Amino acid sequence: MEKRNRLVQGSFIFLIFCIISLKDQGSVNATSLWGKKIDFMQKDCSFWFLKNEHKIPSLNELSVCVNIKRKLSNSYWTAFTYLHPNKTHIELGLKGFGEELHIIMFGRVWTKSSVVSLDNWHSICMTWSKSMTEPKVYVNGTKVELKPQSETALHPYCCSVAAGGTLTLAVAHNFVKNKISIETGTELKGSLSLFRMWKQVRSAQEISTMACTDGDMLHWEKRIWNKAQDCTPLQDVTQKCNWPFYEVKLVLVIIREDGNKTNIYDAREVAHQWLTQALEEWPKHVYLHKVKVFPIGSTLTRSNGSAKGTTMQLFATSPGLSQFDCLAHLNVIPNADVGEIQDELTEILAKPYKIDHFEINTDANFIFIYTLDDLWPDLDTDPPLTGTETQTTTIPQLTSTATEMITPAKTIVTTPNQVAITTEVSSSTETTKITTSTPIMETTLAGSSTTFLSSTRSLTLNTTACSSTISPEGNISESYFSVNVNVTVNGSGDPENIITTWLQETLSGNGIQVLHFKLLTSSTHAQKRSVETKSFKVDRKHSLLSVTSHSCVFHAQVTTSSDIIKTEKMIHGLLEKQYNSGTALLYAQPEDILISYIGPCPGHNHHTRQGLFSWPPTGVQRNTSLPCVGNPEKKAYRQCLLDENVGALWKSPDLGQCQVVVNSVSDLEDITVTNDNAEDILLMIEDLIHENKNLDEYELSTVLDKLADVINVSVITPPLGEVIINITSDILESDSNLLPFTNSILNITESVGDQMLGFNGESVSLTAPALAISVVNIDQGNFHNLTFGVSSTNKGLNPEIYINREPFDGTVAFVSLPSEIQERFPIINNTSPRVQFQFYGVPTLFQTKNDPDGKRLNTFVVSASVTNATGYIENLKEYVAVTLHHLTSKKKDQDVQCVYWDFNKNDGYGGWNPKGCWTYNTSSDYTTCLCDHMTHFGVLLDVSRTPIDEKNEQILTLITYMGCGVSSCFLGITVLTYTLLDCWVQNDVVFYVSVVSYIAFILLCNGSIFLVVLIQIRNMQVNQPAGTRSGILKDLRTVASLTFLLGLTWSVAFLAWGPVKVFLLYLFSILNSLQGFFIFVFHCLMKENVRKQWRIHLCCGAFKLQECSEWSQTATVVPKHKPNPPNTFPFMASVRSIKSNSTQSSTVSLESSQNQMTITRPDLGFVYENSLVIPRARAGLMVLPYETSPATASGLEFPSRPWKNGFDADIYPT
Repeated sequence: MEKRNRLVQGSFIFLIFCIISLKDQGSVNATSLWGKKIDFMQKDCSFWFLKNEHKIPSLNELSVCVNIKRKLSNSYWTAFTYLHPNKTHIELGLKGFGEELHIIMFGRVWTKSSVVSLDNWHSICMTWSKSMTEPKVYVNGTKVELKPQSETALHPYCCSVAAGGTLTLAVAHNFVKNKISIETGTELKGSLSLFRMWKQVRSAQEISTMACTDGDMLHWEKRIWNKAQDCTPLQDVTQKCNWPFYEVKLVLVIIREDGNKTNIYDAREVAHQWLTQALEEWPKHVYLHKVKVFPIGSTLTRSNGSAKGTTMQLFATSPGLSQFDCLAHLNVIPNADVGEIQDELTEILAKPYKIDHFEINTDANFIFIYTLDDLWPDLDTDPPLTGTETQTTTIPQLTSTATEMITPAKTIVTTPNQVAITTEVSSSTETTKITTSTPIMETTLAGSSTTFLSSTRSLTLNTTACSSTISPEGNISESYFSVNVNVTVNGSGDPENIITTWLQETLSGNGIQVLHFKLLTSSTHAQKRSVETKSFKVDRKHSLLSVTSHSCVFHAQVTTSSDIIKTEKMIHGLLEKQYNSGTALLYAQPEDILISYIGPCPGHNHHTRQGLFSWPPTGVQRNTSLPCVGNPEKKAYRQCLLDENVGALWKSPDLGQCQVVVNSVSDLEDITVTNDNAEDILLMIEDLIHENKNLDEYELSTVLDKLADVINVSVITPPLGEVIINITSDILESDSNLLPFTNSILNITESVGDQMLGFNGESVSLTAPALAISVVNIDQGNFHNLTFGVSSTNKGLNPEIYINREPFDGTVAFVSLPSEIQERFPIINNTSPRVQFQFYGVPTLFQTKNDPDGKRLNTFVVSASVTNATGYIENLKEYVAVTLHHLTSKKKDQDVQCVYWDFNKNDGYGGWNPKGCWTYNTSSDYTTCLCDHMTHFGVLLDVSRTPIDEKNEQILTLITYMGCGVSSCFLGITVLTYTLLDCWVQNDVVFYVSVVSYIAFILLCNGSIFLVVLIQIRNMQVNQPAGTRSGILKDLRTVASLTFLLGLTWSVAFLAWGPVKVFLLYLFSILNSLQGFFIFVFHCLMKENVRKQWRIHLCCGAFKLQECSEWSQTATVVPKHKPNPPNTFPFMASVRSIKSNSTQSSTVSLESSQNQMTITRPDLGFVYENSLVIPRARAGLMVLPYETSPATASGLEFPSRPWKNGFDADIYPT
């Protein structure tokens, strides 16, 4: 009967695996793709297509990596494309044009030039999440900057990758009548390897240092792809990867000889013992980190598409046959080739095994082996807790002998691949309690006879007769230590291999696992050695041995019942011993071994939108859970990780089962901000603002109050300050009414800069799309001046800030501070003075409650302040110079006004005030302001003189022309009437009184003006330096032009007497009748600037002159005021924060001002074209009498100055 049962069972097993092979026609015996490439230049090998059963789910974030090698220089090529399920556009893709890389998402394209060269392998990774406006791309581990090809950028939280699309490798595709159609001419003419996909964003460090890890959504394996029969992967040694950490997933078939089913508890023990024995046959050293067993059909194998429903049902109905999902994590020591590990381990695990009265079978088609980032105790692939687990520590050793120590009522068994397991046996109980070596697993069995297996032999316990408990003398648990060792290697060979072998043999052989090993530094020197062989009495020659010193760090995991001090001493003693590898001698001095215990993650309160969680102190590599606030029947989970850099570190909690309880900003009002929860509060605010772009006044007031509280209770570091700046920027870009909160927002941003600590160097800049601040610590002894500039960026991106650097094209704001401000620096011992600059890219922040003057802000706003100054910085003798770019070009008939933000105006709402600021110069695109204090600066544009509409302007023009025509016509009739009818004055008395005396009076006035002007011209010439005075011809031309302009030629009539009467009358008639002609000659024809305007507006072809921004003085004789020379100083300030690139000095040539460029403003969408070259700055203009502007201080108006594309030459000279 027994023989018959075994025959039936064997037949069932054979039938089962035959059905598996038939049901999964795409599955073949697993052969690894790692270390191989797909050469798409093979015949009939054009593309690979993802199988339907492995459809990509909907994704809010992802990472994709692929290696490609181009062989032919075809114009367009494709690495992969993922087509949207509605087949309308490419949802995700990586393509290219020559060496240019094209990234495609949601129909938008980003490019990067000159990164994909021919005949070279390139690793290309892209990451994306819903909160990002564009994907991040890494080429060969280095992040590259992308150039968007679409005018419309991605909006945060706008899109998700759609589920159920189609994915192809090496080609682009679409569908014609529901059949796939390959796009020709864009195929990849080359090779592809290591295509993997993750369902989360991988960090830059993970991408650069963990290139051998497999995806968690799409793995690099053949079974998920449809491919041509001849499209065979080829070996490529350049694509091999060595890696230590692996995950094994498989379907385990267990048959009991007695025909009974195997329960989950026995399956766990059987799986553990089977893996232990199977791995002992493998020549590689393997550490078995964790084994888990689950009921068949769990998410473990469903996620890999390996479990077929009909096959699982057949398993379940077979006599004595049970099936389970099994998962294990392995650490291979030392690192080994991934492809080799996958092939060899699959072959080992596919063999049938027999342990006691259990037969174990697997199928290579259902063995999945993947690389892991690290060995985490919290397995992301865990299904609901329907199974049990066992935690083991299988440690590779150099010896294979087993030792056994027997004490009364206690048995300790040590095997080569297992640490000591302590059990104490007693009777008189009806339950069996077995506690594993870790405190997280405890299993109680009752009422049945259960078989448990030791490491080498089975042990049957009658549960009605005995019990098993932990020894009362000490609990076995895992402890973690950080170890830093300076070690000397005397001999030849690779130091890293020698040291890792030493650690494995020295520590692992004693139950200590080495984690996160890093070789930090090394130094080399030579040591002479003399060897004498006495038997032959021959002195051998001196030889050189390489002696190297190395510093290394690692974490040690120890499973022991000893206390921490004893464990540290044990590790220290093991590392002090000399080690001889045969080719090298290795030793470490006791003082060079530093060991520190890694304590648990500290308990803390964690505020989230799902509620407040008070996480208890949790040991390293341990999990903890808390009930959800909104639904206590659900759980929130969190893990304390062993981080390779910082030790114990809380992982972000898993709150997926918890509902949101903080639904709006108003829910934050009752949360008191403390130093511990400040960062949590900021994260909640940021998340809430992203969901609601229109905050009402109550919500906005709550947010600003919380931000102020965070600043008051926290140490503001650059990362924390950046979060506050980003939140403030989001507020400025929102649709909220900012009018009542302008002063509050300005105070918050200024407090961030004032309290900033913990940044490297002497300056730090924080930027956001609508806001930027810079903080500069000043070396007071070497301070001369300081400049701050802002260049514009595209909408949605951050502006660029530069301190003490030459301005460049695209500058929208520039501030130069004089040296005088150092007199207002605070007097604090051992503390550097600090200057803060702020830039606001949203003019709507500075709305005024009342606007009676019809003026509006036409620039961005920039501010400068000194932290903890000795007093309000005002009445400076040397001016602060500010140049701002207009948001809209200023017309000729529009005025501008330099102003500052007065916090006290408009009943405390704030408003613009011109006091202490003057307009030094202005053009259509720029205005330069001079101010005698430091605050928030802006430029107002007078829009009160608004031009009338075109229709009314045409009507008024017509009326003017008609009126002038009628008046001219009737004036002619009047003159003709008086001429023909002789109606002139005939009476001599009347003639002399009404005509001659009137003309004489006018001539007297004009003559007086003529004499005064001549005297002024003479005085100006006397005061001019030698060599710069004008010539006699120019003086005569000036006199002649004034003579005709003032009508002095009428005086000739008073000289028409005697013999010269006739001659003078002729002269009188000629000069006065041609007075208009002579005015035209002197004031138009002989003025160069007027001739230029004629050529600009009236000429064409070769005679036409391009538009000129310079306009000379309108009055020939108006004297040009020359102000006192300003105090000058070098443009570059001696500030310690300035690096080597800050000391560059360049001269802007005049010719370069003709270069055309385009400026775009952040967040406003305005586009300007202007010839812009910004020269270096110069400050130090002397102060003028109070309430007197620089332009009118001397009583004479400044003539218009020539502008060099917006920046005045007097203040910013070249």
